[in-house]
Amino acid sequence: MAKLNRDPASFRRRLQMASSDVVFVFIEGKETDPWFYDEILSNHPKLQGVQIAVLEVEHATKNQGTPKAGGKGRALTLYEELRRSNGLLFDDNGRTRAVMFCLDADHDRILNKVRRSRHITYTLLPDSEAHVYDSCSIGEIARSVMSLTAPQAKAVESSLGDYRYELFKLWENWLALCWLSSYLDFTWGIGPGAISQINGKNSFDACDEAKLSSMRSALLKRCSPQASSIKEYESHVAAILKRLHIPENSKKCLKGKWLTKYLFHRLNAYADTHRHKKVASQESIIVAARSCAKLNGKWNTYLVNRVAALVN
Repeated sequence: MAKLNRDPASFRRRLQMASSDVVFVFIEGKETDPWFYDEILSNHPKLQGVQIAVLEVEHATKNQGTPKAGGKGRALTLYEELRRSNGLLFDDNGRTRAVMFCLDADHDRILNKVRRSRHITYTLLPDSEAHVYDSCSIGEIARSVMSLTAPQAKAVESSLGDYRYELFKLWENWLALCWLSSYLDFTWGIGPGAISQINGKNSFDACDEAKLSSMRSALLKRCSPQASSIKEYESHVAAILKRLHIPENSKKCLKGKWLTKYLFHRLNAYADTHRHKKVASQESIIVAARSCAKLNGKWNTYLVNRVAALVN
């Protein structure tokens, strides 16, 4: 992966002076994102002859303060600086040099908060890890991390069922609270990126209604919205939940990092009851998922087409 360690102005000069067609693909994550975007874009037939440089955004934002929003905030700040200085695209003398920002959607799509630009592409699911899990078999993951035979792995997959929908049902009240908080623009430590804080003894127990009621009351007390606003926002949240209660849709609100933790919990619970080898670490689950993922879905094609459109 390319590394620059430059400030935005220095990066713009480097981009302008590039001697061949190149697209710098800025990413916000460090763990799965570099492999994920390089795997999809590098050596793709539609991008033949185009150099693809996958770059962590921090390497082009030297001496730039870290925004509160973290990697995405830093990426969007860099995007704005390059946009204002006409530094997103250079096309002259038969050479095209362009920039694409690839960002985690998180819940921005659900809440209609995505930025519209040909130079910004959001994941369809909340993050790259969620796409990885959507592209592989849980049976294959279990077989690798638990050292199972093929029939044993198939039994694990059958036992877990639609594990993403199950997690959504466990957390839907938490998610609804987070979305309401986001609409009110008053997160006070909770938000769609956080693991549920209203379940029982651990975050994968059933929802604790007392915790839910207490946290919701605290939210409304802190931001003191008008009753009409609350009714409108709760109507929006109810509509979101209704759409996501279709199992195929529920995955659109579950971050891959959550799924890793949940699978670690579920697989080890299964191992305990069936006397199998337990999963050593959460990291081993995402590593196994990357090794068996088949990144050939519609969104992958969509990303390639958007990148290709910058240089064609």
